Amino acid sequence: MRTPGRKTATRGQLGGDSAAVGLAAAVRCPALVIMGSKDIDFPDPAALADRQAAALKGRKVMIDGAGHYPMAEFPQATADALLPFLHEVA
Repeated sequence: MRTPGRKTATRGQLGGDSAAVGLAAAVRCPALVIMGSKDIDFPDPAALADRQAAALKGRKVMIDGAGHYPMAEFPQATADALLPFLHEVA
């Protein structure tokens, strides 16, 4: 957390507003937000995913029943969300 800007970035991420630190506004490529529906790190994971997807001008996929690491907990569901997106944008 001592690296300049890291605290600000973490606060922005936890608050669901990466645009506040200038990250989302700079994204110029298709974006997909994949998030677990039971991520205990956030009070409302779906709302956070909505805000992140909107900031990135992208879209979201919620992995039902997953926590903070949907790719580890539900790898097939994560792949099922990710692969069509990659085919679409490739």
